[in-house]
This record gives sequence, C-alpha cells and structure tokens, in this order.
Amino acid sequence: LVATLATEPSKEILDAVAVRGASLPLLTEEYDPQDIAQRILGGTLTVPEFLTEPIRLLDYPLHLTQGPPTLRLVMASLELERLLLEAFEKNADEKLLELVLQRIEQLDRHESSRWLPDQFLWNDHAIAARAGVLALAWKHARTRTNSTDELKLAIVRKAARTGMLLASDTHFTVRTNHGVMQNLALLQLATAFPALPESNAWARLAKDRLDLQLAHYVSDEGMVLEHSASYQQVGAELLARFTDILALRGEAPSPALKAKTESAKEVLEQLWRPDGSLPLVGNTPMSTDFSPVLAGPSLVQPPRDGRYELAKLMPISGYAVWHAGLPGGLSQTVIAWGKHDGHGHKHADELSLHFWRDGMNWLTATGYWPYGRLGAEAAYGWRGANAPHQINEAFGSPRSTSLLGHAANEHIKAIDLERKGPGNYTVRRQVLQIENTTLLVLDFTTADKPHQTVWSFDPRLTLSEPVQTGHDHIRLRAVGTETGLTLNLLGWGPAARFEKIRGKLDPFAGWVVVDREPVAADSLVVDAPASTSLLAYLFHLTDGETVGGTERIEIALTEGATPARWTAQLTAGPKELTIDRRSKMIEVTDNALDGTSRLALEAPEDTLRISAAQLKE
Repeated sequence: LVATLATEPSKEILDAVAVRGASLPLLTEEYDPQDIAQRILGGTLTVPEFLTEPIRLLDYPLHLTQGPPTLRLVMASLELERLLLEAFEKNADEKLLELVLQRIEQLDRHESSRWLPDQFLWNDHAIAARAGVLALAWKHARTRTNSTDELKLAIVRKAARTGMLLASDTHFTVRTNHGVMQNLALLQLATAFPALPESNAWARLAKDRLDLQLAHYVSDEGMVLEHSASYQQVGAELLARFTDILALRGEAPSPALKAKTESAKEVLEQLWRPDGSLPLVGNTPMSTDFSPVLAGPSLVQPPRDGRYELAKLMPISGYAVWHAGLPGGLSQTVIAWGKHDGHGHKHADELSLHFWRDGMNWLTATGYWPYGRLGAEAAYGWRGANAPHQINEAFGSPRSTSLLGHAANEHIKAIDLERKGPGNYTVRRQVLQIENTTLLVLDFTTADKPHQTVWSFDPRLTLSEPVQTGHDHIRLRAVGTETGLTLNLLGWGPAARFEKIRGKLDPFAGWVVVDREPVAADSLVVDAPASTSLLAYLFHLTDGETVGGTERIEIALTEGATPARWTAQLTAGPKELTIDRRSKMIEVTDNALDGTSRLALEAPEDTLRISAAQLKE
C-alpha cells in the first residue's frame, strides 16, 4: 500500500488537495511563519493570535491540552504541523520535516490507544481539518529516503483512521458546517490516498451526504444558515473547495451543489463591503480589509467591481441587506432577524441593525468573542447586539419574529418586523433609511418587565455624553475623523434611562472584537420600564464641516402614534423631511424640494408559506 501511494497520485494533486481543506489558520499574514517555525524547533510555541505570551511546546497527548479552546482546536487540527511543512518547503530544513513526521506518529500512537476521546482528539472539525495536512505531509514523506517505514506508515494509517471516523454515521454532524467540512475532508482523503481500499466509497459518500445537507445548510435565497456573515464566507469557501477537488478528479458537481455554491457566493458579495470587510452579524470579527477564514489560498474573494443590489431581502433566512449612495459614498445596512434552531453560531440578535459607511461600522455589534475567554457568554447574549430585549433575558428565551413588510427604492428603504415572546413581551421595530445618511428606528413595545437596547459603535469612534433635552429626548455624537454620527432619541411613555458604557464586563457592554481581540468601544444603554411605549432613534451622518456640532438634528413625532399610523418630522440642518405612515403606505416629503416619495410595504406571505412547506418536507 505504501509503495503504491509513493507514486499515486501526482505531486500536483497532493499540492492542490492539501490547500483545499477546512483548517483554521494558526497565524495571520502579519506574522512570519519562518520565525515561528524556528521557535517551535527550539521548543517554544509563539502564536500571538491565540496566546498573550509564548509557552513551552509539549508532545502529544499533552500538546492537545495547551491554551484556550480555539487554540486547542487548531492544534488538534494539525495546524502546527502544517506551519512546519510550509516552512520546510521554503527553506528545506530537514529538522522541520523530521519533527512533523515524529509528531504525526506520536498522535497516531496516542489515538490508537484511546477508547474514549480526550480534548479535541475526535472533534468533528479537528478530524476534518487533518485531511489536508496529511496530504501535504505524505507528499514530502513518501519519497524521503532517510525516513523509517514506520514514520511513513503512520501517515497512511492516520489517513485511514481519519477517513473511517469521517465516514461513520455516529461521527457525522449533519446539521451544521462541520458536516460539510467532514464531507470535504472525505473527498480530500479519497483523492490524496486513492490506494486505500475505502477511497472510492468515501468519495461517493461525501458527494451523497453533501447533497443531503445542502437544502438544510444553504437556503433557497443563498444564505448559509449559520447566523453569521463570517460563516457565509466559510460556507461559500467550503462549497467552492469541494467543487474544485471534484474538478481535480475529473468530476462535475451535482446540479444542487452548483446552484447552492453560486447562490451562496452571490449573497456573500452583497455582504462584502468595497474594503473586503463584513458586517458583525453573529460570529464575525471586525476587520478593515479582506480576511481569509480558512487556511490556504481563498477561492472566494471580494469582487473588484462590487455589483451591489439596492435591497436584497431574504425573508426565509431572516436578513435584509440595503445599499445606498451608489456608485460613490456607498453605505450598507444589514437587518437580522433569522433564528434557525439547531444551526450554529447564533447570537441573541433578532431585530439587530448594522450600518456601515466610509469604512466605519457606525452601528454594530460585539462580534466573534473568543471561546473560553471571560465575557463570551454575555457577548453572545442580548447585550452584545443592538436588538431590543427584556433586561436579563436568557439567550434561549422562547420567541419568534415575523416580517410584516418591506419596500425599497433608490432613495428610501423600509422594513417592519415584529418580535413576540417571551411571555407578553412584544416589539415592533420599524427601520426607515433615507439616502446614505439617515436612519429612523421606531421601537413600539409592550412589556410587563423592564426592557433595553444596547447600541454599540465602532471602537474608532468617540461617543459624547448623552444630553437630555426633554422627556426621553437626548442627543449625542459619535465622531470619527471626517464624518460624525448624530443620534437624537425621542420617547413616549414612562421615562427611559440612558447610560454611556465603555469596556465593561458586568453588566456586559462596550466591546467590539477586532481580529479576534476584544477591544473597548463606546456604547449607549437605553433602559425602559415595563409599559406600552415608543422609542424613536434618529441616526444622521454629518460631514467634516458640521461634525463639531453646529448642525441641528431634531425629531418630532405626532401624539398617539401607532405602528400602522404615525408621522415624524426630521430636521437636519437646512433639510426638513416629513414621514407619514398610513397602513402599508409610507410617504416621505422633502419640504425644501416640495417633492414626495411613496413606498408600499409588502409582506412576502406566499413566499414564506411555500418555503416553510419545502423546509418541512
């Protein structure tokens, strides 16, 4: 078997398979892998992405216990061995390759002795991520004359055991992206180790199981149902890599795989901003440029000529993505209300709002807090997003959200959402955007317990102290370098309480995760007592000339406003707008231009009904 695999497949196939896996990178591009590899040879593990200071490198199995949970996952995925192999390819230092082979043999010996798993030894993601590293290690080991047969056999034996675990029904994670990773890894092993007796069966199983998963993993709208912009990128990349390995084998993707891959890419292109960053929906860290999500060269990257839709509504998935100010001065607004039980990476964030322009996350969320780090549980809860909620509401509280209406044109966009539960708690959030500068958020609430919203801002912004100018009427500014955001808040009902918080863990508020590192950021906590009430938020971007505070921003609401009937008067400098909602019709009148724009809110009830039946089937 080892002799056959010494020549089959080709070096080119092994190279391609090795970089098409599900591994998480151990290092980002800003760190020198050669330097890290030499330190590893000296017995020191230095990974600034996961560790605040270097630690002593241990052998297996103690190696599996080092560092925080995410690092332990990456190490169990053989990513340290990948780093050493990539360094070896550049400097031909035989000590690096010898260390890799010895460590794989250690892991194989440890794994073969286990009746039960320890740490991430048999974690579904870790098992899947090993496939590409084993292909890369085998490429170098199979022709090496100064390696023992035992070291070579350990790689093949490890590949066989990995494939058997991946093929087992009891190890298959059908519900989430981990199952997709498992199928990708099975296809990798079948292609990199074709002489293994099970390889053909593994390839067939990988394709069959992926087709089974696709309808559950990616909605008909193209959204990867993992509650996260970053995992939209992961999903599109995984499907693209699976398709690419099929091409290496001379096989075509199934019609379902082809369609889902393309639709996932199309949604991702709407989420990507021109700078390559993504909105902090769910488990997504803040970045100011394109960040690869898996080890190896990315097959899916931001398009150079972003073809942005004015409004992309995904009612089944539970998201709306708006773009305004095209082609110059682009803004992106993302509203999230998706909640797909059984799917991964969910934050408590229904009705949350993300607003980006000029490279700044003006309204955002905490993002992807490192697992195992203090504050993680709260970061994934309600106070990590700007969604309205009951004070101390549990992450898993029973609740549901409905889309009641949506409309968009070149100048105005609007959405009407209603959340019910737990108990008698009801929130009707309406968001209306005008051009790329102004957002009006109306929260009509019925609550028998105190409730709140925590507004988070980009950590590069400085938030002024809220100034109360009347009954629940405050003003504040978030100032960047050339543009500022003014918030004017008006409330009806019992008085709300406002507090500016920065970098606080208990109660949690004022954090944004930047490239895996939590960074203190200004936030505004709005607490309201139990009642039937209305809170109206007017967010308005101002340019550099008025960022100092000279522009007057005001909002006025007519008495007796209801979700289906209200009038708002907005004043921003010399511009005055009157917004009227009457049933499903919204009219926006620009007093200066004496013009009126009309939008008719539509609820996609038929689409939802059909899709619900398909999902049930």
